[in-house]
Amino acid sequence: MTDPHEIAAKLTKAHFRFLDDVRNEQELRLADRSEDRIRQKCRRLGLVAWCGKPVRWQISGLGLAVRAILQEKQ
Repeated sequence: MTDPHEIAAKLTKAHFRFLDDVRNEQELRLADRSEDRIRQKCRRLGLVAWCGKPVRWQISGLGLAVRAILQEKQ
């Protein structure tokens, strides 16, 4: 699934907040179980990637497109 509109239809406001925080390079707190599910779903969909050295989340082009669609919906 690579259509941003299809992906955005399946995501919640919590997913948008995570994508927004990653895009703005916000420092993320340690994830609890529900936050980890959100992060891993975004990773599996190809919206973000976990990068090392320095350790951080990085948003992809697809993630930026999905984030823009979710922002329009709000």
